[in-house]
Amino acid sequence: MNKQISVNHYGINFLLEEWQSVPITGYFDFYRVSNLGRIHSLHSNRVLKGKIHYSGYHSVKLSLNGVITDFSVHRLVAMAFVPNPMNLPGVRHLDGDILNNQASNLTWSSASNGILNSAILAISTATGSHLVFVGKNDLLAAGFDSSTVYACLNGRAKTHKGYRFERIALEGKSC
Repeated sequence: MNKQISVNHYGINFLLEEWQSVPITGYFDFYRVSNLGRIHSLHSNRVLKGKIHYSGYHSVKLSLNGVITDFSVHRLVAMAFVPNPMNLPGVRHLDGDILNNQASNLTWSSASNGILNSAILAISTATGSHLVFVGKNDLLAAGFDSSTVYACLNGRAKTHKGYRFERIALEGKSC
């Protein structure tokens, strides 16, 4: 594990950042991933910016033999820094913030654990009243369009049917 001090990147003070090779066959000689959720190209010697995928997750494009592939940053970080002894398929953000890709905020989970431990809070812009939804079916049953709700959650829309939306974590987040 390579440790280095990296200070003041995009106005953020990274005191102690750990780097490991990207743990995917073929890519480990060309890219490194940090425990703080950054991806570094050894070829260009720079940290990759990436983008926010339409799903709301941060992703980066990695190239291998001329083939460019999108990778979710949280999955790369989890693969490198979060043990997965039960070989679980999903990665969950403990604080519910899907852009917080620090290793300390990630855990492996089954798909059902991810659904059970996250929810969507709808806040009325008129009255301030709150509604809580768990999963797409709850949103549909209440008459909301799930795509528009997710657009609100990911910053592409502000409101939907007089509500603004936030992600929340439910109690009992253990996997």
